[in-house]
Amino acid sequence: MTTALHRRGRWITEVDCSLDAFRAALDHPTRRDDYPFAESVTDGVLVYDSDRLRSVAATRRRDVQTELLAALSDGP
Repeated sequence: MTTALHRRGRWITEVDCSLDAFRAALDHPTRRDDYPFAESVTDGVLVYDSDRLRSVAATRRRDVQTELLAALSDGP
């Protein structure tokens, strides 16, 4: 699967941005329950404990990777 950012292969410009989309994203608060490997949510930002992630990834690596991919590509 290729993300839009990889397909573009360039810097994000003003044309790539939508203020309406940004505002819509802000209307949906980040829920800690949606990200079980996150340590907390601070000001709408997911916070992860790197030691905990390494420990959990020893047995659930794919689950951790899936959550991080979703958080970074689609965002909370």
